Order: sequence, then C-alpha cells, then structure tokens
Amino acid sequence: MDGNCDKLKLAVAIVIPNIGNVIQKHYIDGLKVPGGPCWYSGLSKPWYTPPNYVFPPMWLTMYTGMGYASYLVWRDGNGFGGQATGALLLYGAHLISQWAWSPIFFKHHNIKWSLVDIIVATGTAAATTSAFYNINSTAGKIIIPHLIWMGFLTLWNYSTYKRNKGQNEIEIKGK
Repeated sequence: MDGNCDKLKLAVAIVIPNIGNVIQKHYIDGLKVPGGPCWYSGLSKPWYTPPNYVFPPMWLTMYTGMGYASYLVWRDGNGFGGQATGALLLYGAHLISQWAWSPIFFKHHNIKWSLVDIIVATGTAAATTSAFYNINSTAGKIIIPHLIWMGFLTLWNYSTYKRNKGQNEIEIKGK
C-alpha cells in the first residue's frame, strides 16, 4: 500500500471520532435550553466528579487513541471486506452511543436515560476492545484506558442518578 494513502487513512481514522466530539460539543455549547449550565451545576454529584477542565483533553486523548486503534484494525483486518468488519461495526455503534450521551444528559436533562445510554456505550466499548485485540493486540491495548474511563463515567452517571433521583423523576414527568 502507498505510504501517502496509509497516512491519509490514518488521518481520517483519527479525525472521525474527534470530529464527532467537536460537533457534539458545539451542539451542547450552543443549546439554549431552560436551566442550561445552571441545571448541571445544581445537581448533587459524587465527590469524585472531575473538574470541567479535565474533559476536553481527556476526550481528545481518548478519541485520538480510538481513531489510531481503528486504523490498525482496518489495516490488519483488511477493512470492511475482511476480518475487521465486525470490529469496526462495533466501534461505530460505540461512537454513536457515546455521542448520544451528551444530548440526552445536557439537553434533555434526563439522567436516567443517559445512564441507560452510557451502559450501552460501555458495553460496546468492552466489545470493541476485545474485537480490536483479536485483530491487532496493540489496538486493543490502546483503547483499554478508554474502557476504564467509560467504566468510571458509568459509575459517575449511576451515582449522579441515585443522588438526584427525585429531581430527575419530577423533571421527566414535567416534560
């Protein structure tokens, strides 16, 4: 395969998850919904809630690693015409469920359904990690930190849901 073509495929693989993250961030930042940032700051959150400034570099790192790992799987698993098909479809499902979380949580203020979504996202992250590892062990290892991060976020979402359960139910009924 041509070196320039490989570099382009690598760049596209890294840009795809990051572009989705940028679009999602601009979508969320642009929301003019009642309660907006005040809603989030008013939630009762667990003591281990990371400060807001942690999230942009964390997601950039995670999505870049996932993109690179997907390139390795694409390359070594012969793309969608080969062994990589199932792994890349799992990866796509993971990205979609991952990107769905912010609108569910921040736009709709629905902690319960964001918890359901993040459980799906974490499950697809685990399946993706395993599938990637089976094709390229380096790719699987690269996304292990993302899987751990997803587990942490699932715990955080669950704890936040439990701490705000009454508030969440009232808000859902009022919509």
